[in-house]
Amino acid sequence: MQENIRNDVFNIIHIKPKQESPSKRVLWLHGWGHTHANMLPLAEFFDDAADNYVFDLPGFGASPQPKDVWGTEDYAKAIADWVKSQPKADNILVGHSFGCRVSVQLASRYPELVKAICLISPAGLKRKRSIYFVIRALLIKYFARFLGILDKLFKTNMRTNYSMKFGSRDYKNAGSMRQIFVKTISEDLSDIATQIKAQTTIIVGDKDNETPVEFGQRYNKLIPNSELFIFPEIDHYSIISNARHQTINVIKKFFSKITD
Repeated sequence: MQENIRNDVFNIIHIKPKQESPSKRVLWLHGWGHTHANMLPLAEFFDDAADNYVFDLPGFGASPQPKDVWGTEDYAKAIADWVKSQPKADNILVGHSFGCRVSVQLASRYPELVKAICLISPAGLKRKRSIYFVIRALLIKYFARFLGILDKLFKTNMRTNYSMKFGSRDYKNAGSMRQIFVKTISEDLSDIATQIKAQTTIIVGDKDNETPVEFGQRYNKLIPNSELFIFPEIDHYSIISNARHQTINVIKKFFSKITD
């Protein structure tokens, strides 16, 4: 049975458990540009094992956009405040992509609130880039700044048009969330990840071009109590859609191994 929970920050789908008062509370956190609907098919599988809360993160779905330019630490604080308002339980975080950024922040900064985390196609690390790519990116960046100066002088809009030409798909689609997008993707959570004490499982696809498999491997090295699963021939989105049953099987085994 599902119910909709709303407050000033979140829209949350609560999947009520079949059993009364389960010891596990699972918070499902979607990727950038997605909504609770992307995580719902996974969460519904666990309605007999946990109390499931599937979030629309602020700025997505039916949750209002933050009034300020949030980073993932702000997202983590908002969820931590919500968790503190709830009855005590063993909180487990399951995030996909951007949801993993938030999960890493939450688990490291509020260890008392997080029992375990599952990172699916985790974002939050810096890619290893070639010298050519770095030089090209710097040239694009500084030319954009130059166009910004010209825009102020001549009341034009050249920088915006230029950024839209060279920006990523998520950047182009971000709309009013663009400043938040730029802030969050500039973060490197390497040091934050080393502070995680919660039991962790990491699931990645070896055909993922958004958050490459090496992200999973690096997180596995950074997070002390972690285990890594690599799915062959799976990409960033199919891992929670076409391959969701594989993902569910790993999560199910992970839940069974969570200890006191």
